[in-house]
Amino acid sequence: MATLVFTNTVGAQVPVDMKPCWKLFAGGDMKQIAACIERHERWCTGPSASAAERAEFWALKGQYAHANRDLEQAETLMLKAYSNYLEAGSPWKLGNKILRVLGYCAYEKGDYHRGLVYYRENLAIHLREEPDKAGNVAGAHYNVGNCFWGLDQRDSCSIHYNEALRIWRSVEGGGPPMVAYVHEVLGTHAWEAGDQRGALEHFNLAAARQLKDAPATDAADTMADSAAVAATGGHPDEALRLYQQALEFRERTLGPDHPSTACMSSELARMLATMDRPEEAMGRAQEAISRLVPGFIPADDLSNPSDVKAATNHRHLLDALVVKYRLLRARPVDARASRAADECIDLSVQCIEHLRTGALAEGSKLFWTTQVRDFIEEALEHCRTRFTRDGDEASIERAITLMELSRNALLAEAMRALEALSDAGLPRELIDEERTLKARIAEMRRYILLEEKKCDRMDVDKVGLWRNAAAAGQAELDGLIQRMAVEHPAYHELKYAPSTFERKALQARLGSDRSLLCMFLGSKHAYLILLDASGAQFVRNDDVLGMQQAAKGLRDLLADRARSLTDPQGAYAVFTEHARTLHQLLFGGITVPPRTALVIVPDGPFHQLPWEVLLTDAPRSATRDYSALPYLLRSHAISYVASIRNWMRSASPSTSTGEYLGVAASYPASTGLVELRSNADEVEAVRELLGGELLIGDAATESAFKRMAAEASILHLAMHTAMDDIDPMNSVFAFARVDSLEDGRLHLHEIFNLDLHVRLAVLSACRTGDGRAVNGEGVMSAARAFAHAGCPSMVMSLWNCEDEAARSIIASFFGHAAQGMALDQALQSAKLDYLEQSDPQKAHPYYWSTMVLMGDERVMGLSKPWYKRNWIWIVLGGILVLLLVRKRFQ
Repeated sequence: MATLVFTNTVGAQVPVDMKPCWKLFAGGDMKQIAACIERHERWCTGPSASAAERAEFWALKGQYAHANRDLEQAETLMLKAYSNYLEAGSPWKLGNKILRVLGYCAYEKGDYHRGLVYYRENLAIHLREEPDKAGNVAGAHYNVGNCFWGLDQRDSCSIHYNEALRIWRSVEGGGPPMVAYVHEVLGTHAWEAGDQRGALEHFNLAAARQLKDAPATDAADTMADSAAVAATGGHPDEALRLYQQALEFRERTLGPDHPSTACMSSELARMLATMDRPEEAMGRAQEAISRLVPGFIPADDLSNPSDVKAATNHRHLLDALVVKYRLLRARPVDARASRAADECIDLSVQCIEHLRTGALAEGSKLFWTTQVRDFIEEALEHCRTRFTRDGDEASIERAITLMELSRNALLAEAMRALEALSDAGLPRELIDEERTLKARIAEMRRYILLEEKKCDRMDVDKVGLWRNAAAAGQAELDGLIQRMAVEHPAYHELKYAPSTFERKALQARLGSDRSLLCMFLGSKHAYLILLDASGAQFVRNDDVLGMQQAAKGLRDLLADRARSLTDPQGAYAVFTEHARTLHQLLFGGITVPPRTALVIVPDGPFHQLPWEVLLTDAPRSATRDYSALPYLLRSHAISYVASIRNWMRSASPSTSTGEYLGVAASYPASTGLVELRSNADEVEAVRELLGGELLIGDAATESAFKRMAAEASILHLAMHTAMDDIDPMNSVFAFARVDSLEDGRLHLHEIFNLDLHVRLAVLSACRTGDGRAVNGEGVMSAARAFAHAGCPSMVMSLWNCEDEAARSIIASFFGHAAQGMALDQALQSAKLDYLEQSDPQKAHPYYWSTMVLMGDERVMGLSKPWYKRNWIWIVLGGILVLLLVRKRFQ
């Protein structure tokens, strides 16, 4: 075949405009294209037509035949167009259309040599005429590479494929879907050449592109989806039939022990359970469990694996265990079945912990916030029944573990990235390594799943490569985690330690004068456990909605001072009614030992409520007197815990190893912030007690705080805040002014990067304990940032602080703590002092109940360092004088 030479010169003038016909191809309307061709055929094939006209017409008609997959006709017509094209010297764009179709026809017929000639010339035109059109040039390289692939000329094929990939990487979107195919071919080349690393790289890129363009599925997925629809539509028999077909398909294509096969066994068990066929359902659930736990051979329906460490898929195993647990719960009361249900709960907890800390974030937020919490609610009911009916003491430990798991199963997005910086100064490079390894393992597992969905078309070699890569990544991650356990135990404890607790350890932590109150709010019931030195109480409240509404209503009433000013008596009546009703809802079935301190682990809206304001009795008089009400505060010191695990982690009472740092910023009119009148007096009063350093007025800059905070063990921030409820990490502490190093706004996310060794943080600013509530996590607040930064004890505010009230309460709190009181008792005494001494107008709980204690509640040993106590120097001075006098008279 002669070498084709194309120019930009136009032969004869074309009297008929065929551009509209070409445009119709974009819309795919073949009828209109056929009509257009018919209109032009008589003229373009007649004796008067020029070679250029004939070339374009035959090209148009050949393109139409090609679009209809009539390759023989398309090739014949394009050859006619090609002949006339050469005669006329028509524009190169038309030549490219002809060459592309001719190349395709030859390639499809297996005539790779002839196809190569057409495609090479097509590539030459693109390189000469439109080198800036990256997509067209890459496509031409791809076509040439296809022909070399057909000719089994691997080196030449790889050259053009790699060039196509290089160009496509520069194109927005990464090029067309055939990018995946190109990586597949290059991966196969590398595999056959013994380059497993190169093969894995290309297979990874191919799988990533397939996931992006059109995630693969298999017949079992389709059957399962149809079964779910049938079940929802009230056709259980049809749903059961489809699930059975899906299971058989998986057994045939993936094998009986594959996790995806086990998943179908679990779905079948769930369906049978809903159809009231419990024996068959239990058999299928056991079948799924045995398929997912290698080596587990159940002796009967009540048998369970000893642990789930070796499970091939923890998400599918969790589903099967939950199905089995529900079937066991539905059986008549039987001691062995109850123990088997206990085991199912414990194994499910292990699965959830594995998913929480594992590399693959399986499932969605809906899974964590709904499916996991729904199971926990069911399991708590079982634990309560076992405790109250059977006297099973282990059920208390199991229930507290479940409650803690509900708070830690979902790691909030805003905290996820920052949590790694939160404890023990974990180096950035370790954080990045941990994140990279988890991402790599997750990626390999996604690719395996994608390939396995091809079933009988699955490439076993590729799956083997990915499995080896995932195993190698997991081994690296396990080594890194072990290294963290040794070098950074606090971070390891926070991130990887299981949420399991022993009752004796909890009681030892409480001592004889404290009680632990744990709460869980489910969709149907609320559960409360009170644990103290004498024993445990476990109750259920069925009015969970009423509890939540009462908590929100009371909290809003407390924070809304204006309502109490506009309608004092009405607000007083509503407050006393809400506070008394809520106390009855919470403590109706619980007896709290008198004069003991309460450590409360709240849930939901109860995180943002000061329990101290609950009324233990009805008011003695309808006369408005907030200072005389029977608050829970009067009988119990109260502290709050966001996580029992973190609370238990403090093995010994906190001690102050550094100095006090008090910060009281002033705010010029230019800042737009109201000047605080009492914050300087507040920190100065504390400094008189403890010694230490102060940053007051203009000296209270962000850069000075960051420099001095590293040496402090007690931080006291009396200043303005600006809380961002949408993105809590953008909330700020406002300092006095902008300096040369900082902008004067300390964001919460910056706290994670500070090298803090703080034992107590007193955040005497507005709303430092308030923020966006996240289901399963609590409140994303300023205090939460300090907690994640390793601070064990915090005094924080739930709404806006009144300047003078905050000064009085905080100064009194430090005074009591310095005398040796535990922190919770010191804050209780400070609030009682305030109630006794305050103006009746400011006895409203708005003023005093906003400040609460979060975290370690025990004695901290606050006092001035010995060398800063005046009496020490007086005594030393006296001794020195006596020595001098004695020496003189000797």
